[in-house]
Amino acid sequence: MQRTEITNVRLPSLGFPWALHVKEVKEWLFISGVPPMDEAGKVVEHDLIGQFRYEVERIRELLVDAGMGMEDLVYLTVTVTEKADLYKEWTRFGEAYLAFFPAGKGPAGGTLRIAQGLSHPKMLVEVEAIAAR
Repeated sequence: MQRTEITNVRLPSLGFPWALHVKEVKEWLFISGVPPMDEAGKVVEHDLIGQFRYEVERIRELLVDAGMGMEDLVYLTVTVTEKADLYKEWTRFGEAYLAFFPAGKGPAGGTLRIAQGLSHPKMLVEVEAIAAR
């Protein structure tokens, strides 16, 4: 697979490419929204950063199960609830994101949504992913 980051001078530089051109893909993996829940469906983390880290670790495990790695991620969708207070946690959230996805090595930025709520009242964030190789 060939990956080329595409930028645009009219868009701000935020540490990730605005587009990722992917060629010669042999495999795709679409990962549904991963919740911060254990096998019994219990929410295991109770703050935004902890939930995000937990979910990305589960995504990493799903990638390994598919014979892929974090370097194969090409797109993320992160949905955060209003009660997570993302604006207050913005710096910490950015640090957590960059710990998993260093600038120039991660997926295209993807989409960050703020929603009123998710499928469980204790969920503050949910992460979806697309991988290709």
